[in-house]
Amino acid sequence: IPPGNRLEALKGDRRGQYSIRINDQWRICFRWTALGPEEVEILTWLKLVPKGWGGDGVDEGLDFRG
Repeated sequence: IPPGNRLEALKGDRRGQYSIRINDQWRICFRWTALGPEEVEILTWLKLVPKGWGGDGVDEGLDFRG
């Protein structure tokens, strides 16, 4: 996987999912199973921020500030 894709394992409410950055704002999120990707979503990074976000863009190990 090219490092520019920034494949990331998600944490918190989205544990078990992965994201790949489309650009600074958008992410493809999915679960990987034996059959391949499932529950595929295209979301803005704000939709990925866990509950309790402190407002600095970093919480539960999610840091989308590049």
